[in-house]
Amino acid sequence: MDTEFYNEQPQGLSINLASRDFLQNTARWGKFLAIVGFVGVGIMVLFGVIALTMGASLGGGAISGTFLSLFYLLFAALYLLPVLYLYRFSSNMQTGLMTEDEETIAASFKNLKSLFKFMGVLTIVFLGFYALALLAMFFGVAIGSSI
Repeated sequence: MDTEFYNEQPQGLSINLASRDFLQNTARWGKFLAIVGFVGVGIMVLFGVIALTMGASLGGGAISGTFLSLFYLLFAALYLLPVLYLYRFSSNMQTGLMTEDEETIAASFKNLKSLFKFMGVLTIVFLGFYALALLAMFFGVAIGSSI
């Protein structure tokens, strides 16, 4: 029922020239940062592969090379999603503003929402890890001082 209401009524929101300029600049910088991010992901994957192939010669055996390789590959995979969302936001925003296509601009904002949602969830996860580490440290100090 609510969807029928929104389909029948005009949205009533327009973008003035200043907002359009801000969005164009944001999209340009976002695309630049996304491309740099893709290069960073590529470098992380490259280091992961190098660590895997040269693991035994790193001093610590194949286990440390494998761990280091998994570390780089995990962070590359984790970093790829926000960079991809940023690139899609920037590309869609540039295209949408050039063609004045509201659907493309909406798709752009959808990717921006996904970027912020991903970063928010990731922040919550890291804060949880920090809290657990702090708790483990307090227990370690308590146990260590009682011995």
